[in-house]
Amino acid sequence: MPVLLTVSASGYASGASDLIPAPVYDVGKTTVNIHYLHPDNQGKLNNSAMLINMFGEYEELVGNVNETDNTVTYAFNQYGPATMAAGKILLNLAPGETADISVGNDGITSNGRYGELDVAISRYEGSISIPLDSPEIWDYKANGDEYTDFVVKTYNETMSKIDSLDCPEILKEYMRNLLKGSVVFSGNSKFVLANAYGAKKKTRDVPPDSIGGDLSDANLTRIASLFDMCDEKLVLTPYVDYLIYGWQIDWTKYGARCNPVAGVLESRTYWGKAKNGELTERDLAVLRDIENPFFAKALQMKNDDTKAVFAALADKAEFEQAPDVPLDQLFEAIIAPHKGKVVVVDFWDTWCGPCRQALRHHEPKKQTTFKDKDVEWVYIADESSPMEHYKRMIPGIKGHHYRLTEDQINYLRNKLGIDGIPFYMLVEKDGTYSRRPDFRDPERYESEILRALK
Repeated sequence: MPVLLTVSASGYASGASDLIPAPVYDVGKTTVNIHYLHPDNQGKLNNSAMLINMFGEYEELVGNVNETDNTVTYAFNQYGPATMAAGKILLNLAPGETADISVGNDGITSNGRYGELDVAISRYEGSISIPLDSPEIWDYKANGDEYTDFVVKTYNETMSKIDSLDCPEILKEYMRNLLKGSVVFSGNSKFVLANAYGAKKKTRDVPPDSIGGDLSDANLTRIASLFDMCDEKLVLTPYVDYLIYGWQIDWTKYGARCNPVAGVLESRTYWGKAKNGELTERDLAVLRDIENPFFAKALQMKNDDTKAVFAALADKAEFEQAPDVPLDQLFEAIIAPHKGKVVVVDFWDTWCGPCRQALRHHEPKKQTTFKDKDVEWVYIADESSPMEHYKRMIPGIKGHHYRLTEDQINYLRNKLGIDGIPFYMLVEKDGTYSRRPDFRDPERYESEILRALK
């Protein structure tokens, strides 16, 4: 995700400040108007953005382009505080607000609730690294005391660097918050050191006894004492999913005055159900017991919104049920209906940025290069693709769609040697098939399909 600050993917807020406005726990229709003052320098207006909400969910937004005044408008329902990334623009948003953004060569102007902060971020010409989640810096064999010493040392050194920067104080406060949040995340020492081991050994297989990082109560208490972890502004970050993970440690046992994301942790399971329109009255009763009434309100609205989307897409977003066959016959059963044709099988998911980029590139080719050609497209996603996003996307992707269970997709990953997504299989006219990770190259994708069609 493009962020003008060079920060690690684990920064959060902390430490009370009057400069950054508090988060707004509410729901509402948010409108963002981005006016490009120099469109000739921007090229074609970008109408794609990413919204990161307080539940750690990434949602792709598509804006409406007004070429007359070079404005892109995004309108969406927002559930609590969120961050939006549109190209190189990073915006902090309050639900229900209308934010008017002007983009120039020297940064942005904004009238949003967090406009002063967003302007400062856009005009900052330097960079600072928030290092604590960079795998390369950790000694994966470090014991608890050594690990804690490193966290404390790095925190103090980086805080001093921030204090010495020549930039607006509100931006310094934001950077401090990112740094403090990375400390919250670093409490998951086993996770951090496993990543360090994997990065240095270039493997995903991390033997449990190969890493250190057993933190004692004294170690965790020492980390918690570095700053006040009880701050509602912790959620004002594009990396809130890491914050949620960091607070799986109950820092209140080690000196923190409160858990600022307690409601998120309590409701996150139900957020997953709301995304699929599956909340029950019993679920809502549990949510209403959460101290902050926002969470019940937000998830009820999300559930209703999802049902409305499904109703509108009822006749458009159709996908096929996986064949009812043993796992070792699943792939063959999926491609069997297309015998005698060239078949391109595309493994993807809605949350995968490279997958979406590849789809945007390939889809127009079906009406040009491959028009009237004897080729079929099969798209395989899994249940990690939220149903709402999945149903929104597949009407624009011509082909046969399957959404597999975890057991089904894991079997195919092992059977076919899938090393990541997007991933492709090419089925020849005679039914033989081969792995084609090289299809990630658009030119290779096109030329090899044409070759198979001859």
